[in-house]
Amino acid sequence: MSDSATFELLRKRLIAAAQALQSKTTALNTRRVEAFGRVESKLLARLNARTEHNCVARDIVRVGDVLLFGYNVFIGLKKETTVADVFCLYALNDGGEAPELAPLPIAGSFLDDARFAADFRELFTYYRATTLDQLRVLDERLLLVFRTGTQTGDKRVFRFAIERDGRISYIDNRGERDHILPPSHDFEWVPVTRDQFVLGRHPHVNVLDSVFVETVAGDLTIKVENNTETGLGIYSEPVEDKNQSLADAEIAYADLRSMILLRVKPYREDAQRYLVFNKRLRTVVRIDEIGASCLQLPEDHGLVFPGGYYLESGDYKRFADLGHDFSAYRIKRHLRAPSGEDMLYVFYEPASGSYALLSYNLIERSMSQPLLGNGYARFVDGRILLVTPEAQEQASRLHTMQLWRTPFTFDEYASAQPRVPGLLGRLGNASVVRALAELRELARLAEDTGSRGAYERLLRVAARCSDAYPWLAEAEAGEIGSEVSLLARSGREALNAYEKLERAQNDAAQQLKAAEKATGELLSRVAGLLWQKPDDFTDAIRLLKRKRGELTVLGEQPHMPAAGIAALDQRLREELDRIGTRALKFFAEPAAFASLRQGLADSAGAVEQARTTAALAPVAEKLDALAESLDGLSALIAGFEQSDAQQRATLLGETSQLYAEVNRIRASLRTRRDALLVQEQGLEFGAQLTVLEQSVLNLLGRCDTPESADAALAQVLSQIEQLEARFGEQPDFLVELTSRREGALEAFAARREQIAGQRDKRAQGLKEAIGRVLDGVPRRVAKIAAAEELHAFFAGDSLVERAQRQIGELRGLGQSVAADELAGRLKALKEAGLRDLRDRNELGASGEALALGKHRFTIERSTLDLALMHDADGLSLQLTGTDYRRRLDEPRAEPYRQVWGQPLPNEDAQVYRAEFLAAQLWQRIQSGDALLHEAVRASDPQVLLDAIAQEAQRRPGEDYQRGVHDADAAAILRELVRLGEAAGELRLPAQARVLAQAWYAIQREQGQALVRAHAAGLHWFLQQREAAPLPPSWLSGLQAAAPQFCLDAGAANAAAAARHLVASLGGDKAQFAASAAALDLAQRAAAELPRTALAALQSELPAGERLNLAREWCLRLAAGEAALALEAGAILAFAELPRERINAQLGADIGGLRGVHARLRDGQLRLELPEFIARLQRYTESTEKDWHAFATLRHGIVTAERERLALDRFLAKPMAGFVRNRLIDEVYLPLIGNNLAKQIGSVGDARSDRSGLLLLISPPGYGKTTLMEYVADRLGMVFVRVNGPTLGHEVNSLDPAAVSQRGAAEELIKLNLGLAMGVNVMLYLDDIQHLSAEFLQKFISLADGTRRIDAIVDGQARTLDLRGKRFALVMAGNPYTESGEVFRIPDMLANRADVYNLGDVLSGREALFADSYIENALTAHPLSAALAERPRSEIQAVLRAARGDEAEVPAQLPGGVETLELIRRMVGVRDVLMRVNAAYVASAAQDDAYRSEPAFKLQGSYRNMAKLSAQLSPLLTAAELDALIRDHYRGEAQTLGARAEENLLRLAQLIGAPSADEQQRWDVLAENFRRLAKQGGKDADGATRMAQMLAEIALQLEKQGTQTQGLGTALVALDKLADIHTALQRDARLEAPPALSDALARMAKAYEETLLPLVSALHHKMTLDHDMWEQVRQVRTSLDGLVKRSGKT
Repeated sequence: MSDSATFELLRKRLIAAAQALQSKTTALNTRRVEAFGRVESKLLARLNARTEHNCVARDIVRVGDVLLFGYNVFIGLKKETTVADVFCLYALNDGGEAPELAPLPIAGSFLDDARFAADFRELFTYYRATTLDQLRVLDERLLLVFRTGTQTGDKRVFRFAIERDGRISYIDNRGERDHILPPSHDFEWVPVTRDQFVLGRHPHVNVLDSVFVETVAGDLTIKVENNTETGLGIYSEPVEDKNQSLADAEIAYADLRSMILLRVKPYREDAQRYLVFNKRLRTVVRIDEIGASCLQLPEDHGLVFPGGYYLESGDYKRFADLGHDFSAYRIKRHLRAPSGEDMLYVFYEPASGSYALLSYNLIERSMSQPLLGNGYARFVDGRILLVTPEAQEQASRLHTMQLWRTPFTFDEYASAQPRVPGLLGRLGNASVVRALAELRELARLAEDTGSRGAYERLLRVAARCSDAYPWLAEAEAGEIGSEVSLLARSGREALNAYEKLERAQNDAAQQLKAAEKATGELLSRVAGLLWQKPDDFTDAIRLLKRKRGELTVLGEQPHMPAAGIAALDQRLREELDRIGTRALKFFAEPAAFASLRQGLADSAGAVEQARTTAALAPVAEKLDALAESLDGLSALIAGFEQSDAQQRATLLGETSQLYAEVNRIRASLRTRRDALLVQEQGLEFGAQLTVLEQSVLNLLGRCDTPESADAALAQVLSQIEQLEARFGEQPDFLVELTSRREGALEAFAARREQIAGQRDKRAQGLKEAIGRVLDGVPRRVAKIAAAEELHAFFAGDSLVERAQRQIGELRGLGQSVAADELAGRLKALKEAGLRDLRDRNELGASGEALALGKHRFTIERSTLDLALMHDADGLSLQLTGTDYRRRLDEPRAEPYRQVWGQPLPNEDAQVYRAEFLAAQLWQRIQSGDALLHEAVRASDPQVLLDAIAQEAQRRPGEDYQRGVHDADAAAILRELVRLGEAAGELRLPAQARVLAQAWYAIQREQGQALVRAHAAGLHWFLQQREAAPLPPSWLSGLQAAAPQFCLDAGAANAAAAARHLVASLGGDKAQFAASAAALDLAQRAAAELPRTALAALQSELPAGERLNLAREWCLRLAAGEAALALEAGAILAFAELPRERINAQLGADIGGLRGVHARLRDGQLRLELPEFIARLQRYTESTEKDWHAFATLRHGIVTAERERLALDRFLAKPMAGFVRNRLIDEVYLPLIGNNLAKQIGSVGDARSDRSGLLLLISPPGYGKTTLMEYVADRLGMVFVRVNGPTLGHEVNSLDPAAVSQRGAAEELIKLNLGLAMGVNVMLYLDDIQHLSAEFLQKFISLADGTRRIDAIVDGQARTLDLRGKRFALVMAGNPYTESGEVFRIPDMLANRADVYNLGDVLSGREALFADSYIENALTAHPLSAALAERPRSEIQAVLRAARGDEAEVPAQLPGGVETLELIRRMVGVRDVLMRVNAAYVASAAQDDAYRSEPAFKLQGSYRNMAKLSAQLSPLLTAAELDALIRDHYRGEAQTLGARAEENLLRLAQLIGAPSADEQQRWDVLAENFRRLAKQGGKDADGATRMAQMLAEIALQLEKQGTQTQGLGTALVALDKLADIHTALQRDARLEAPPALSDALARMAKAYEETLLPLVSALHHKMTLDHDMWEQVRQVRTSLDGLVKRSGKT
């Protein structure tokens, strides 16, 4: 739909709404007039007043019941003027047929006062020219105003006091101060300042950004646009001085909301000009009369001025057209009628004393004709006596007056009128009138909306009506408020459409203006051509045709003025015709084409001479222009209708030759350009590729998010596309760019994947870190004892704050869903912490026992976890705190058996953990850790202690105790460093040193030289205190040589040997270190052994044999010291090696150690340096590695088993919104406690005969599972929940292998695992209505005293004995659902159970049950959630207040009054839900056979309460609350299918407010239900339905048996029908008695008219048993025979 059509549619809709509003407004006004009445201004009578002398009437006033008439008389020769010469007194006599004026004597009146008379004489004596000016009654003063001279201030005012009792007394003759007229204007003029000047080509003055005024350029112009480029406006009139500037004029303005008044005095002019600018209509009217006096009409209706008015609607009128001059009048007073409907404006002309009375009606928005006179008097009842105007030259004794009836009564008169009942009376006539005036204005605006201002005013008036008159929405007012709202809504829509249409029209006007300007410029350009070459014609024709095409397109646009487009097109067409005529003459000349041929020749030469592609560009443009000229020339020649065909053919031939030349030159240009491009673009293309590569690398480096990678790729592709656009013409360049594009795509894709992977890794790390913090929150919160501390914990704990920051960081990584989930989990932890704190305080859960009613139960604090145990038989898995244990067959763990029982990786029976730590640090020192070495050498021992403590903290898995193991490690490390530095190379184990010496010794001389050279190079690293890189050839050679010397071939020993080679051979002197003891032992051996034995060492024996032989010798001499013997043997075997004797202590005793270990004796440790190094080296290479390997294996086994068992599902996790209300505390928990005391025992109960079962039943949504999960959580019990619907009725065994469905098998595995745990377990079977009775029988023995059950644990059948164990069996079900119809619990199981219905109201606990609905729903709404955390006493106080009880609301109630109002709405919802719940339970407990109405399936549970509470608002009305409840259940009923309607109708009955249609429909459905029930139900077969109908017929006949004896007899006969039938068959000659004959006749008639048609219809419509039909027919035949035999026909 176009903008215009849309606007017109909305405008029509607005007008229709206005008409409806007008109709209702008229009706309201009619009722107002009927209630209050209305006084129309009307001339009642024409009266005459006679005076003694000829005079001119001046004024008249009413003083009490007396009329004071004043006049001016010219007596002539009379020496003294008396009071009677100026005043007369009259009384208005209404007693006759017509009113008349009765003269009253002055004597005895207030004018007869002596002081007044003296002052009067004095006045006229001293001022002979004194005349009466006017009479005024102001409040309680009567003023007689006399004019004593020609000046304005020459006045003398006599004052009289008007007493309350009506007496009038003279005051004095000094009342000039009392005689003050009101201001001539009720607004202020604001002069403009230079700040409002807007300079430009046509400057103007900016007035309120709405109107712009200027008097330059010879006229006074009013504009509505702040545009100085044009001097045009909406109003203009000439000024006298044509050359004045902007600042020369005097300009002032007044803002009257709906209009702006302007006062302008142009330069060198005497008169002010007054103009009215209407903001809504954007029109200007000049009204100079407002300069003298002007008042605003009420409610922004407009202006009234002497002799006219101007309304906001734009209507105005000057009464000067009637022939009266009002220019000297000014306002004297104005007053409103008590009804508020009319306003009276009194204007006064001081010179002549004339009055003009203008009456304005607010409702009709109309001004009456002015009433003119020489004075007026207003009576209490509103009548006005008006003196007919008299001219000065028309002095007369008879003065005519008019008596008018007007609505301008006095207030006391109006208040004495009878009160009006009802709404109008309460509001008052004035208030209703104001509303009617606004409504009339609103309707008028709706019907006359031609501008944006009109719509805006309409919306303002509509808003004012809605806000100021809310009573319009009441029925007594005609519900006009709805029409106002509709009008406002329609107005807003129409305003939007109007603005859109106005914008479109303005755009079209601007486009047309631009087209006019462009067309004019084009025509001017064409007119300036010389017409000396063909291009002049072709260019002109091309441009003109193109412009015509543009105009065609422009004319097709909406809102484009067609006349303007047509005028422009006509101008272009005329110009084309003129050019065609001129072109015919031009092309007839032979030289017409010479310029074109010359242009082509020049272009051909330019192509040949071009050396660059840039030089070819102008040539190509020139060729295109020539070709376009030829196109135009061809079209022009073809259109020469004025020429003959031969002439056209000649011209077209010339054109064809030119075309051929253009094509030839263009082909040459392309060839030349391609050749030049190859030369020019090569270098530039290479440079561009270099820039592209650098850009790609730069952008790749700056990518840190996937989004930035995409943006960077887009930037690179854009660069490549730009290069393709520039170099794409060269195939080689294009191939290269394609390759670069593919490379960029691959590079950025790889970078994006890398960034995404890093982001995902970071996000996963954050989630795990946050999860660990959240996992630890419950344990930390459990220690808090006050709510304030808990709030402080969540507000200021460092870990919680870090988790919150990490959640924000996670959200920043794009993981908003995970962040929201973790944030919700943190919030739930806080709520759970508050509930847990309350439970600990109220239920005693903070200690070791939990109170459930009168029983207390032990709380298990340990959590369910999986542990890997070991014994002599191997490994097994144990669920901690339970009886479940499973043996593992894990061959992978056998290699690590020695570390199965080792708790730490850094300590066993041979190694103390402080030794391990010291060895690790010593290795770092040996590897060149300078900082650690300086800490050892520091004079302050605390430096080393701090360094070791920091290292210990970085090894949390090795369990170093602060102050114990770190201190011991520091002591050991000091000794290690001291001994190591003194021992030098002797610190290394003998095995490593001997291996190095032996390997070096077996090298040839050249090989030894190479080793020394290599060692010298590596020795530099040792000098720099850095670890030297060990040559791989050395390491492999050492490991290969170790076996032949019977030495350790391990990698660590080889590395130590290599380092020994570097240290021994790399220095200035190549020699191996030897201990003094080893050298002494070797010397001793050489001295004691015979020479023949020593000669073996000099023989050709292999080096290994020699070393072993020497070692054995020394071992015998060294008394078993193997290391010493090995070193001494190497000295003997390799005597040729250079050695250095070192006398160093290699051992020390370290005392004062604080740890506990087998190696420590009274805090002392013996440290042998080589042994220590060797032992720790072996431990590191073997034991520690095995421990970590086994730890990894153990973790994998436990993790896999934990996943298999899914231990998290056994943790009781109460819902975050769970509320422990009073019903739970005072009813449910004691009941549960009584049962659990029998099942698991309570504190102090030593009974061992534990048994029983807890059975909970209720409809869904009452919190059975939540309640038991909460109890299990508080008791610390393992919660094993078995889902009944997953198992179903088909499962009858506990064996998972016997079940085909995987889900059911998993549930059985979980159930058997729960049974196998045995200890501290709550087995909860949920929704048992879905389980078979045979399956439930399996638990009978578990529920009795034997506490045994046959289970399948890990595939093995076992009989579990749970006697005396902490094991609870709980079942829950809903017997009311459709599956509950087959809900059968074995009797033996039911006998052992304590059964409680959570959905039913316990006797005496109705209030608790009702309050539980609201208490449970508090957390569902954000406004009431804070109340759930308040003390229970405050919650109860709020509930009592919400119910309407006299209860004091807590002063610190969260949410204040809004919360209380919300709880009141909850109470309303609760009441409906409880009725729904009661109906549901009653309906579900009733058998279908006994129903009198359809079954009710909708539920009123806690769940429904929570859903509805979340949608509540404190501002909901009763109707909105009703609609909310209905909408909720309308959604719930969708699952009921065909039963939805009957359930919703029943719901309406329960809510208590069914509509008439709902009630009628429910009655029909209930009646149809009862009828179908009587027929056996809708699913009954035909036979059943007929039997039921027959039984119903019999029942109805029996009820009506007392009505007629015949029917009663027929009924008895019908009951004996079978007996009759038997008798007939037994004896066909039986004679029937008369009474029986009559009964049979009536029965036959009943069968004929009733039963047979019924059975026949059923026979055709239903499938009946054929035998039944035959029996009916036989009965009929028998009856016919009996009738015949009894003589009846």
